[in-house]
Amino acid sequence: MKINVKRNGFAADVDEPLSIMNKVQKAKKKPKFRIKKRFVLLVGLVVYVCFNFGQQYYAMYQMDQEIVKYQQIKDELIQ
Repeated sequence: MKINVKRNGFAADVDEPLSIMNKVQKAKKKPKFRIKKRFVLLVGLVVYVCFNFGQQYYAMYQMDQEIVKYQQIKDELIQ
């Protein structure tokens, strides 16, 4: 049985019943979970900032250790 269906202003002859067509259309919908570009950029920015803060903290930690080492040497020389 052919059914004449109008979609988007165009007529089309269809062999399938409308209920089957509706199921196919529902299956072809885009997935609900999409990663947006803004989300990816935000995550990338957060990772970048955390990485830079981590590097700066490590550099400060190394300098503090070096200061402690030189203070010990200074104390030994004073004695």
